[in-house]
Amino acid sequence: MRKLNVRFATEKDIEPLYQLFNGEPFKEPREKFQAYVEQSQKKICLFALAEVDGQLCSMVTAHFKPAQFAPMDKSLICQNIPEVKSLQTQPGFEGNGAATALMDFIEAEVRREGYHELGLTVGLYPSYGTAQRMYVKRGYIPDGKGISYEGRIVPPGEMIRLDDALTLCMIKKL
Repeated sequence: MRKLNVRFATEKDIEPLYQLFNGEPFKEPREKFQAYVEQSQKKICLFALAEVDGQLCSMVTAHFKPAQFAPMDKSLICQNIPEVKSLQTQPGFEGNGAATALMDFIEAEVRREGYHELGLTVGLYPSYGTAQRMYVKRGYIPDGKGISYEGRIVPPGEMIRLDDALTLCMIKKL
């Protein structure tokens, strides 16, 4: 049986995170992980990792306020709802429960911080299908405002590019 461990990220995790998430499909800069650790220490966000059999495989952040490398959906900021950002699992580790364990951990920590809701945005093309289904199963529902592109609600009839910036905002009551 594989051992799954979830914990908060620390300074010593920056280089391993960079090594893990610097290649395809993520290409994340080292500064991003440094910023997340610093923001976590200042309680601007929560930054957690999952390991399977001692090997780092997944990460998540949840932001309480806007932060560098994590522009928040404007509707969540206005409602004072923390936002899950950067839930990532390294290819080859999908299906081991790491993302679910990270979401359990983050939801519990956000609740412990005194919040009663948690939001997120999810992409709309097929690569996000697994995440979309997981969020619905966890009780996240669309916020009812439609889709956003780069944090701006897309009005009816507007032509928009289908890429990572086109998202649906979802909220869960904790």
